[in-house]
Amino acid sequence: MEELTISLALDGHGRTKYTDETEAKATKRPKINEDVDCAINYSTRTSKTNIVELSDEVLDNLLFDAEICDCALLPRTFWVNAGDEPRCSLEKLALQVFGEHVPPGVRIDKENSGVEWWVQIRPSPPAGRYSMLGCGDDEGDETARSGITWHFDKDEDLRVMMDGSMWVHPHLSTVTYLTSIGAPTMVVEKRVDLSGQILNETSSVCGSVSWPRKGKHLVFDGRFLHAAPTDLLEEGAFDEQCKFDTPIDISEKERKVLMRRHRRVTLLVNIWLNYKPFNVNAFPDTMLDKLSKDMLGDANLFDDSKSSKTCGKVVVVKDGKGTLACSDHVTQKDETIALTKMSWPMGRDNETIEALMPLELIRKCDEGSDVIIEWENGLSLSASHA
Repeated sequence: MEELTISLALDGHGRTKYTDETEAKATKRPKINEDVDCAINYSTRTSKTNIVELSDEVLDNLLFDAEICDCALLPRTFWVNAGDEPRCSLEKLALQVFGEHVPPGVRIDKENSGVEWWVQIRPSPPAGRYSMLGCGDDEGDETARSGITWHFDKDEDLRVMMDGSMWVHPHLSTVTYLTSIGAPTMVVEKRVDLSGQILNETSSVCGSVSWPRKGKHLVFDGRFLHAAPTDLLEEGAFDEQCKFDTPIDISEKERKVLMRRHRRVTLLVNIWLNYKPFNVNAFPDTMLDKLSKDMLGDANLFDDSKSSKTCGKVVVVKDGKGTLACSDHVTQKDETIALTKMSWPMGRDNETIEALMPLELIRKCDEGSDVIIEWENGLSLSASHA
């Protein structure tokens, strides 16, 4: 059996850290251990990017690129090193995400820092990963068909190679919505230790629900549990969102363009610092000619003059009751919010996550809005694997 040697340095928060080992040897300076937490914002937050400023032609090309990248015959995710030049539009977007969230002054191992990127499309195209691999074919498996199941982002291959006993996470996880369709992303500030066991760090737990909107960007701590639970939508809402009128004289090419616009399409970019996940490689050279290039020009998603933060409603859940609060967490006339007990499957061993959710409020929110939830008595989470 081949022996595997892993060199891994973690800080006190379980994040891969910069050790400056290579540079210390080259310059005769002493080896240092540096924590990057002070320079990077790990809080869960959303913003509006400049994707909505792009032309229909550019957006349609990005959606076509996403469909190609979702093909089941390709690797699940792709890598771009932080110092690389982008070779296609999606790589350019991914590197802009890195540049937005990793300030220039942060000291990192440049050879082992970058982005792991991929796309998610619901419903899955005919050649898409979930269609070809039969994911979500079971009757009633609506989450796999139209949403994203609960999971932790991690070095998937490392976990498998170590028989599930080593979980290494990206520093940041991000979601950029390319359409305004589908289930919201839900992030719960729960994490696991290095062996995948749930950590019960505090009795109070925070979470957030982010409704899709074209051009919206969500970022959160890469260690946190998250999903896109389809039952946060009204029953039948997703199928209605995916419907579109087809003119009689429309061409097949135009019909496909309309179909791509009526799916839930997200660009996922995980930011890895000082560590590169196993077997995650660049998008294949042999397929690059299929993707759009230079479509974005000088456009930057995070141009400060145009992009802006989004805000949301805050609900405090305590002793089985929900209260609407201001953004500064000061209660507003003790307005009571109806709660619904919800349960979702986790992992392969009948593990579940249960939470009291302000479901009615969430469903009434406007497109692209957020709901922040604070469970002061915690929530039920019986899971060790995702």
